[in-house]
Amino acid sequence: MAQDSIKMSGHNKVLSTGDLIKMDNYCAITFPNTHTALQAEKALQETGAVPFVIMPVPRVISSGCGLSVKVAPDSFRDAIEIIRNSGNTVEGVYRIDKNRNTTERLI
Repeated sequence: MAQDSIKMSGHNKVLSTGDLIKMDNYCAITFPNTHTALQAEKALQETGAVPFVIMPVPRVISSGCGLSVKVAPDSFRDAIEIIRNSGNTVEGVYRIDKNRNTTERLI
């Protein structure tokens, strides 16, 4: 799991893990396999720079099982940089807005 609270990039607001879990407008980062998702989690934990939570891949993206990383929309670029710099592959990034019932593939 992410740290209990961390400053959002570019904002003064502190985003807690609970806030992120409840967030309805977010980005889901997907991976080619569970091992890579767990390695990405480790890389994000080690830096502590981006608030995140590990979650199942949302059904709007895939009906299969797997893990994804949930981040605030303004943090996904930083998260991808950390993940890629740790030698891991990102399969896709999706912006999900449950309030508008929309899903957009960003990468």
